Amino acid sequence: MKISVIVPVYNAERYLDKLVQSVLSQTYEDYELILVDDSSKDNSYLLMKKYQEMDSRIKAYTKENTGPGLTRKFGFEKSSGDLFFFVDSDDWLEKNALSFLMAQESDVDLIFYGSSFHSVNGNVTLYSPNLCICHGFSEVQEGMIDLITNPKYYDYLGFTWNKVFRSNILKEYNIRFIENLSYREDEVFTLHYAHY
Repeated sequence: MKISVIVPVYNAERYLDKLVQSVLSQTYEDYELILVDDSSKDNSYLLMKKYQEMDSRIKAYTKENTGPGLTRKFGFEKSSGDLFFFVDSDDWLEKNALSFLMAQESDVDLIFYGSSFHSVNGNVTLYSPNLCICHGFSEVQEGMIDLITNPKYYDYLGFTWNKVFRSNILKEYNIRFIENLSYREDEVFTLHYAHY
């Protein structure tokens, strides 16, 4: 199954190398890395073009500035994977992350996965909610409510960079990021997707 890794990029030249190298070093190889520049003012797009020349799985695009939601939407429209997930440009993937994700239950429609925040002073905060495999609409609703009401991970639900989505669901139900919504647009997207 092919995975599309979609990255909205804005003034991220200092982070891009770590991100791209973390994807290129994955043991699972059936992926594409889609980098979408949102009219950066630095050399982000030049670096992206360099990476595209290094590996045919990397695609680099640039577009007018519209913010992260519509930049993710643009990336999805350029993608060809069966599954996809969004990675922010200052993030990176842990070793074997794609292999681990692909080894999970194969017929799921949405995967939430753990993450860690690394601050400049060296602190690391782990986000790792309990394992919960939900089948059917009511179980998904219960799982979502558990995430929203969990005081330790209350904002975990809204992120798009900690989830794997199915492309066919987005296409069938025309689920997209909403234009002109620049606050919690990822949470609206996630909830809309989870409905299906």
